[in-house]
Amino acid sequence: RRFILQAFLRPELLGKEFTHLEFPRRIQPKELGKKMLYRDQNMNGWAYKKIEEHDLKFPLIYGEGKKARVMATIGVTRGLGDHDLKVFSSNIHIKPFLSCFPEVRVYDLTQYEHCPDDVLVLGTDGLWDVTNDKEVAGVVMEVLTSYEPNDPCR
Repeated sequence: RRFILQAFLRPELLGKEFTHLEFPRRIQPKELGKKMLYRDQNMNGWAYKKIEEHDLKFPLIYGEGKKARVMATIGVTRGLGDHDLKVFSSNIHIKPFLSCFPEVRVYDLTQYEHCPDDVLVLGTDGLWDVTNDKEVAGVVMEVLTSYEPNDPCR
């Protein structure tokens, strides 16, 4: 949401190439004149609008989940330290649209009962881009079963 707010506060940063509006998917030129759901940073829900030429601009955040990209160039977490990064084939800087405040989740291990076979897997989006929970669990189980229960390497 910070990205879209920044786009409203300083629209000149978008270089007239991106839209601050959020659509459920990228709009195609053949959809001009048709109605589509949209929202902006002030809306809690969605509304319909007639698609106009300026709506064909690329969305500020493109894609969903792991595949979301700021200005269709970089994953949100990848750009936190890259102050000079520009949108591909343009002079638009991405840095004003990125935040240095991470999303943090706390899991208090002392509030739960654990057994010797419980594990905690910490991984960046790079891990989860190429594997899933089930595959990681399989690797962990394979490693755990290859050692004796009291082996300190386990």
